[in-house]
Amino acid sequence: LNSKTKNRIGFESAKKAMREVMLQDTILRLPEVLSSLRNDLGNCLAELQALEEKEKLNDPKEVKILVTHALQKVQERINAYLDGDLETARRFPHVLQDLDDELQE
Repeated sequence: LNSKTKNRIGFESAKKAMREVMLQDTILRLPEVLSSLRNDLGNCLAELQALEEKEKLNDPKEVKILVTHALQKVQERINAYLDGDLETARRFPHVLQDLDDELQE
């Protein structure tokens, strides 16, 4: 545009005022936007962690290790619960403890 026309219609002053309004709006919205981005990042990281866990469970070797570990823990808890039961002692003689074993615990 012609500089005379620009001055007449107030183009430069309007452009300056619009920039000022946009800058003030950006300053006011920036904390909200940052907070939203942090929340989104947290959600995405949580989802990534969940997907990585699910991916681990798709591997048969990993599942076998987890199941074996879980079964060992269950067996230990059952044996601890039934410790001292005569019927259990007869069924599971390999788990019996003598006095030395119990003193070592």
